[in-house]
Amino acid sequence: VLTLLLRAGGMSWFDATCHAFAAVATGGFSTQSTSVAAYSSLYIEICLIVFMFLSATNFALHYRALHGRWPYAKDAEFRFYFFYWLISCLLLTLIVWRSIHPDNLAHAARDAFFSGTSLLTTTGFWTADFDLWPASAKIILVLAMLVGGCAGSTAGAIKQVRVLVVLKRIVRGIWQFMHPQAVLPLKLGRQHIEPTVADHISTYFGLYLLVFALASLGVSCFTDGETALSAVAATLGGVGPGFSVAGAMETYAPFAAPAKVIFILCMLM
Repeated sequence: VLTLLLRAGGMSWFDATCHAFAAVATGGFSTQSTSVAAYSSLYIEICLIVFMFLSATNFALHYRALHGRWPYAKDAEFRFYFFYWLISCLLLTLIVWRSIHPDNLAHAARDAFFSGTSLLTTTGFWTADFDLWPASAKIILVLAMLVGGCAGSTAGAIKQVRVLVVLKRIVRGIWQFMHPQAVLPLKLGRQHIEPTVADHISTYFGLYLLVFALASLGVSCFTDGETALSAVAATLGGVGPGFSVAGAMETYAPFAAPAKVIFILCMLM
């Protein structure tokens, strides 16, 4: 479906097929050196935003939808994913509008929603040089690269459901501290989460952040901190572009060999 839509938008059959594979697999590799920016087409960007978002959604939900049910609104992870995506993109729009395109809100929204969706879903397409955006926008994008899409999707990184469970455990821990006698089961929607499952999720979450911190420390020996943090987040989450030396307009070629070894290990992990 995406191949046909992109072809209708003016792409060649070859480009449409390659970009469809790269979007649905949230791989993001383009046939153009300037990625999706080469087409300068709002229609193509909207198509890719929709399909990147859907590809980072749990495919079990799509399966149920194809069988006549509509499970999205009932799924706790999808609701969290949707609002995380929407709030992130709206904040990016506000930042880009005030700092980059003060006279063109539509252009700011276009760049913000495409970049926000691309990095949150760990796809890695780009249409704007977000390396020029303010630090606040970069922080939102790095957090998006760390969180990623839903479990059961093609997206990488930590995954929305794990972040949601960890946040629920934090809230429950605070409430338990205030009310020691309270019995507070951990729930995801209507489903109870077993303590062992919650422990495994917390362990995974902590291990991911530990690897991120250690790899960033290692890479920072060969480049600046901004580049190190964003490049490790991008390679560990399977995103692609980071900031500065690893920015969307750049490549990973300039990095020293030891830094490239760390990136390879991050991608494999």
